[in-house]
Amino acid sequence: TYDLYAENSVWPEFDKVIDKIYLTDTDRAMKVYITGVDTGHFTQKAYAYIDASNFKMVALTGAKENEAIKFGADVPNFSQGKERGDLYMVQVNQIKDILAENMKLKLKDKRQPVGFMNFPEPSAGMYTFSGYFEHFQSEHKVITSVDGERKAWIWKKKSNVHQNHFWDV
Repeated sequence: TYDLYAENSVWPEFDKVIDKIYLTDTDRAMKVYITGVDTGHFTQKAYAYIDASNFKMVALTGAKENEAIKFGADVPNFSQGKERGDLYMVQVNQIKDILAENMKLKLKDKRQPVGFMNFPEPSAGMYTFSGYFEHFQSEHKVITSVDGERKAWIWKKKSNVHQNHFWDV
């Protein structure tokens, strides 16, 4: 549940992930400095968690996800929301473009290039293609044209049966 103080709340488990020490590809020990929490669903429950947390956090929600972005438009990836001082509106289509490019990056001499994507190793039936990675292939970039000229683009689900939760987060 997303109820903050419920016995089976997801938030204490999330705290464990945030509080963990992670090793980089050069064996440098690092902790999570700041966490963005998707507040697009269960908004008030997510806000309650953020407000009660001892970790540095910001609230994130998609901005105009269903609007195509015109080619050449100068639109920031994030903008500050008006509802809260720690709320940021995310230009989801632009971020998905960046992530799609970053997913193509490969290790270079066992070093991670800037933007390299780290994913969990499949284990205990989790993080398999069918249960995790197919979410990242659930959408495709759709380009709209007017009079044969490319005008705008948007990321859309390939079908209603495809799950895209991990791609959206």
